[in-house]
Amino acid sequence: MKLRKRPPKVLIIVVVILLVPAIGGWLAWRTLNGPTAAPVSQPSSAAATESTPVTHSLTGHYFAVRYPSEFTTVNEITSQDPNSLEQYRLGATAHGVTTAVISIAKQPAAGLGDDSSYKLRKIQPDVYRESTETYGTNQATVMTKQDGSETTAFIVKSPYLATIAVTSSSPVRSSADSLKGLAAAFQWVQN
Repeated sequence: MKLRKRPPKVLIIVVVILLVPAIGGWLAWRTLNGPTAAPVSQPSSAAATESTPVTHSLTGHYFAVRYPSEFTTVNEITSQDPNSLEQYRLGATAHGVTTAVISIAKQPAAGLGDDSSYKLRKIQPDVYRESTETYGTNQATVMTKQDGSETTAFIVKSPYLATIAVTSSSPVRSSADSLKGLAAAFQWVQN
C-alpha cells in the first residue's frame, strides 16, 4: 500500500493566493449584479452640499456605520462559519469598482494573531504592510496591500472582532481612503 505525500506548504499558500482574488472578483461581480437585501436608510436629512457628502446608514446587530452614497449596493452575506456573527457587502461603481465587506465574528481565543484573515496577510510581508491606526474611537490593526488595491482594518472589542476590508480599482478614491471613512464612522452597538 502506497502512502500519499502531503503537498508542501508552499503549494498550499500559492493555491490560497490564487483562489482569494478569484473568489473576490466573483463576489464583487455578484454584489454589483445582485439584489439589495440589507436594511438601508434614506439619505441623511441634512442638506447635501459639495462639502457635506450624502450618506446612508447601516445598522446590524453588532455595529452601525454611516457610509457615502457612492456605495449603491448593500447585501447581507450569510456564512456557514460558526464564529461569523454578521457580514455585509457594500459596492460602488461610480469610478471603477470599490467593494467593502464588514464582518463581525467572535474574537479568536488566542487574539487577533489567530484570525485566519489576519494571518493570511501577515505571512506575506512582501505583499502587505501592517500599521496601527486610530479611526474615531476605534484602534485598528491595518493591513494594506503594497499596490494600494486593498486595505483591511481589524478592530477588536472583546469578545468580538470587526473586519472591514476594502478593495478598489478606482482612480479617484483609494482603498485606504474608502476604509478611512468607513472605519471612522464604525460604531459598536451595545447588545
